[in-house]
Amino acid sequence: MPAMATNIHTLLMNRKSFILWVVGLGLLAFTCILSDIITLGDRLASVHPWLGYMFYVVIGLMVLFLIVVPTLRIIFTPEYKGSRVDNIHALSSEELDKYIAQLRLSKEQRAHIAQANDRSDVVKAILDERRHQADDLIRSTAETVFVVTAVSQNKSVDMISTLSMNVRMIGKLIRQQGYRPSYLQLFKLYVSVISSSIIIGSVDELMDDIDLGSLIGVTGMKLAGSILKSGANGAANAFITLKVGKSTMKYLEEGAREFREHSKAVKREIRRNARKELPKVVASGLKHSVAMLKDID
Repeated sequence: MPAMATNIHTLLMNRKSFILWVVGLGLLAFTCILSDIITLGDRLASVHPWLGYMFYVVIGLMVLFLIVVPTLRIIFTPEYKGSRVDNIHALSSEELDKYIAQLRLSKEQRAHIAQANDRSDVVKAILDERRHQADDLIRSTAETVFVVTAVSQNKSVDMISTLSMNVRMIGKLIRQQGYRPSYLQLFKLYVSVISSSIIIGSVDELMDDIDLGSLIGVTGMKLAGSILKSGANGAANAFITLKVGKSTMKYLEEGAREFREHSKAVKREIRRNARKELPKVVASGLKHSVAMLKDID
């Protein structure tokens, strides 16, 4: 197993290999949703041919600008080569200089640090603010994913929207920090989003064939069953988004080497924190959805 992991890591170490793997993964995902896209396009074309053409153009533009372009920006961002520091205040002056040098900071932030009496306090305040902004971004993205995938009744739309929103979130987190995870870590993030979307979509289709009312022996439960199914679908996609966002931040905070050394414990922490935040995300998403419906009325 260690030898296999090393081989996979080696294959994904350079940019060219990563691009090829992502293209292959994208083609696999596209194949899974191709039939749905064609079916929906044919339905629109039966109303008017131009509707079908416009649908395919919109899907193509969404994939290009919401997935491909952000991915290319991520690829050409420098990789984080540093390592985690548990206690900034425990660093010596020389160690603090090296740690500050590996951070991506603005000129204003560097000037502020240089002029401070206690540089450790300023650096910690900057990192705490980044973490707070990252947490807000992850939660807001998860809420959006919940609302969109709960309302949508199409597996293909769910997958494209979930992937695009997760890629956008990853890109924002990386721009905020100024560097990206390793190519192997990025590949794992993309695999997590795409594979989870496929599984959730397949389960969603399976649930379409189940009559909840007949199952529990209660008539008039079709609407309630549909609502529950949509809510569960949205919550599942929101959970994946929380996991992906928190994984991205852990990759950026730990560094590739240290993450590998503590991967099992870190992954447990990520899942635990995602489960803890999910009820709040769902509650907030439902609240926003109700507010939107009231505005429409």
